[in-house]
Amino acid sequence: MKTNTGIRRLVLALFLALILHPSSFILSHAGIPEPETVIWGKVYNTAQGNRLEMSDGNVAWTLRAKGGKQERYEFATEVECFDCKTYEDGECSECDSYAYMLKVPQEAVIDAGGMDVDDDTLPLTETERQYDYIEAKVNGITARILPNSPDWQHIMAGQP
Repeated sequence: MKTNTGIRRLVLALFLALILHPSSFILSHAGIPEPETVIWGKVYNTAQGNRLEMSDGNVAWTLRAKGGKQERYEFATEVECFDCKTYEDGECSECDSYAYMLKVPQEAVIDAGGMDVDDDTLPLTETERQYDYIEAKVNGITARILPNSPDWQHIMAGQP
């Protein structure tokens, strides 16, 4: 009986040591969740020279990391009421303006070799990194990003 108790204690101690050891934590979790970067704007239908504000639709953005492996990240959201004028039963019944708000998830990465974040999360490292806007689609159709200015063609992300 004493042998079984001793073995159980030894196994329990080894198990706890592996779980509670600092390197086990680092290897089991890629990063620390950080607040999202928010990209927002209005969507206009400009077909046939018109400029009509869209009141619904799916907006998808593709970002690409500059340099290195040039990883691609895709994010999507919906066009929603941005400025409601009248509410009925807690729901907007009359909207004055529509927009999309895209939240880009981010995690601070601990530089411990081989650690990655989820494919749908931007890694924040000690070195600030540029992510270029590659494409925007509305309801699956490629859209133009306005204004067409170098200052509006990328975001910077990092934990310097």
